[in-house]
Amino acid sequence: MLASTKGCNIQMHGVIFTLCILSLLSFDCFSQTSERIFQIADKDSVPVPDAIIKVYFKNSEIQLISDSVGKFVLKETEIKDIKKLEIRHLNFEDKIIKFPTHNQIILNEKAYLLDVTTVSGKIKIVREPTLENFGFNYIVVNFIPGTKTENKIIKKLKYNTVNFGGVKGLKYLPFKANLYLVDSLTGFPGKQLIPDGILLKRTDNKRYVEADISDYNISMPKNGIFIAFELLPEESYKIKYIQSRYGAISAVPALKIIRIESVKSYILFPYQRFDERNIWVRQESNYDMIIEF
Repeated sequence: MLASTKGCNIQMHGVIFTLCILSLLSFDCFSQTSERIFQIADKDSVPVPDAIIKVYFKNSEIQLISDSVGKFVLKETEIKDIKKLEIRHLNFEDKIIKFPTHNQIILNEKAYLLDVTTVSGKIKIVREPTLENFGFNYIVVNFIPGTKTENKIIKKLKYNTVNFGGVKGLKYLPFKANLYLVDSLTGFPGKQLIPDGILLKRTDNKRYVEADISDYNISMPKNGIFIAFELLPEESYKIKYIQSRYGAISAVPALKIIRIESVKSYILFPYQRFDERNIWVRQESNYDMIIEF
């Protein structure tokens, strides 16, 4: 009876010892694969989504994109080998960090130098190189000058959606078609004429995907109009980000770039605080989207 009890004690001690070893091993594995969360933010600690983070290691490099709350993740084992981080965003100045010592990385906002003249109502804005691919919630517009003939009814909105960065299928993803009146004070897009927009997506390889707006009975104003290409929120797309020949990009459709002197193109970059950063950025070239009477 005593021998049996001793045997049970030996077996129990063996089980405890084994569990301890397994616990130590699992703790060691966890410590080796633990992650560190960083956040990109502005000077007011407002998160900056869609920032491109290029991480340079001793013998390689990777590219990441900050999520909807400005966060990105690196493994602790990776952090030890970092040579530098390069952070880029269309609304902010580029930033280079040799080693991430803080979990929050602050970016300085670009100065677009908006020069408002109250007498004429005109706004001068620095032109930016034409953006070839977009992000979630971006609004891209072309200004279409007014016609000599008054009250011409706009029947169709037409968009030449394309792929980008060698990624096939982007041109078939959805977006919204819309029109905006010209704001009389700023010259930028003002009142939205189709409140919810018209959901569109390409289904063939013709030049344009079209939205028939005949029923809206919208006439061409004398001072022109803006045709708009509205990207959807992130949650509306099944695939959020995808790898292209230029690195990771938002999985949204792009527009064919053209050059027409009479047409002006602008982009509204989405941000959490639209009241402070509702800035339309002029593009050097134009996008292939037109109206049809």
